Amino acid sequence: WYRGKGKNFDITNSTAYDHAFTYGRNIFESISAVVDDIFATYIRRVGRKQPLLAQYCDGKNVQCPGWMTQWGSKYLGDQGKAPFEILKNFYGSDLELVTAEQVKGIPKSYPGYDLIVGSSGPEV
Repeated sequence: WYRGKGKNFDITNSTAYDHAFTYGRNIFESISAVVDDIFATYIRRVGRKQPLLAQYCDGKNVQCPGWMTQWGSKYLGDQGKAPFEILKNFYGSDLELVTAEQVKGIPKSYPGYDLIVGSSGPEV
């Protein structure tokens, strides 16, 4: 996404927009297990094939109408809402969880221009 905006990176490492990342930092085993369990699961709108671009921000330093917020989702979790209910609260009730049959490759971001009939090159 950032490369499509002319940036030469994929993440900001700002918790206003992304999860913070510290190279070499330890992670909790419980988090690692959950990631392994749900890695191939994605959300999409009912009746659609493609995954939903589920954008989020912190909701305090940055306001993002129509996106999930980190602090808003925490509040809903503290109120006892289940994870899927929290997703529906922010993105609408017409969601479903789908498991990908195959996960492979590292996709490239939007190249910054529309692909049209006759386009060629690595983005096609």
